[in-house]
Amino acid sequence: MPLLQSALSSSLESFFSDPPETAAACARKWADAMRDYTLPIVPPSTTVTIAAETLAATLTPIFQTSLSAATTAAAMEAAWAVYAVSVGAGMAPGYVATPPPGIVGFSGLFGVRPMTHHEAAESFSLSIHIWMATGLAVPVPAGPSVPWS
Repeated sequence: MPLLQSALSSSLESFFSDPPETAAACARKWADAMRDYTLPIVPPSTTVTIAAETLAATLTPIFQTSLSAATTAAAMEAAWAVYAVSVGAGMAPGYVATPPPGIVGFSGLFGVRPMTHHEAAESFSLSIHIWMATGLAVPVPAGPSVPWS
């Protein structure tokens, strides 16, 4: 089963509607949602769980600090970039992965008009899904590139 935006949206909506009380628990919920979303990635990756652990560890201090929306968005972009590199590394030795270029677009999601939990989950999951789908993997020893799906 490939990456499903609907699965990520469902996880995020559940999390957004009943957020945990601590920054670490919020970071864990984000990481778990990304892990569950990414586990069925094609080409397969053996490092999704490790990538999720790193994401949780990276997000915790971001969420513990009162940062501007712009600074938080930039820090989250960096965290997702590391996540994608880690996921891509797990596609070896069968593939050489190129993580998604560019950014998820978190800054455009912050400060938007008030959204319901459902709208927020749809917005975040769609941005993440579109971004993840720009990752590529080239089979080893040769072959056409395969988009992450």
